[in-house]
Amino acid sequence: MKPALKILCMIALLSVGMPLPAQGPPDEIRHYDVEIIVFTRNWEGAGSTEYWPPLTEPPDWSQAVALGRGNTPDTADRDSLHREILKLPATGHRLRKEYRTLRATRSRLRPILHLAWRQPVLSEDESIPIYIRSQDVSEQAAPLAGETFPELEGTIRVSGKRYLHVHLDLLLRRLTPPDLTSDETTESADPTDLAPRYQAYRMLDHRRMRSNRLHYVDHPLFGVLVLATPYESPEPEEPAAPSPEAPSPKEPTPQTDRQSGQESASEQSPKKPQIQPREP
Repeated sequence: MKPALKILCMIALLSVGMPLPAQGPPDEIRHYDVEIIVFTRNWEGAGSTEYWPPLTEPPDWSQAVALGRGNTPDTADRDSLHREILKLPATGHRLRKEYRTLRATRSRLRPILHLAWRQPVLSEDESIPIYIRSQDVSEQAAPLAGETFPELEGTIRVSGKRYLHVHLDLLLRRLTPPDLTSDETTESADPTDLAPRYQAYRMLDHRRMRSNRLHYVDHPLFGVLVLATPYESPEPEEPAAPSPEAPSPKEPTPQTDRQSGQESASEQSPKKPQIQPREP
């Protein structure tokens, strides 16, 4: 078995098991730290046996919230929930080991996106889709005809009431070489027909998840690792009780200082002898 396939099998085994109910009271809005890694399959023949229907229209991501880009127009209640979505720094990533394992395959399983954020988890009807896109612009997402597209973009939506669910709507774009199999020569063909074009591959998938468990969502050309961890807000520290203070010594008043000064001066200065007048 090829090393890349062994890694995929190990990842798939991590997501086996019956899902557990989401914890917490039914009416309480729980917050979760969601972390994902998206990677592409780059070995020869990956996805070659699949039929890829053309993408007739782009997906509608207008209601999604972009991490770090503020809120989308919506009601005040949803805007308040949007503000609770917080992008987490890379130092807090829990899947660093899995990321290094994918990098060790020497681009056969190439990670193109690694993100983590904190969000409230609502019911499926009220859940908030998060817009994500790859930050690396590779040769497969180079500018074409004055436009630039990310190699990967889409939405991920985590919902939960009794169980946790993840909904994925992702697009992977790759450049396809021009078709030169026709009888027309390069000189007589339209230059726009000879330019490379984008081929979009869409993942529409859903998984029921367990919290604190790594899940793997598969696609012939790319894969997604998802981890949802319950977030417990730290309890506020109680202020320390004030310690009893010792009474401060009473400071002498200025009058006391003068009196004491006079007394000390009289004690230190020698007394003059009194001269009695002599009688005649």
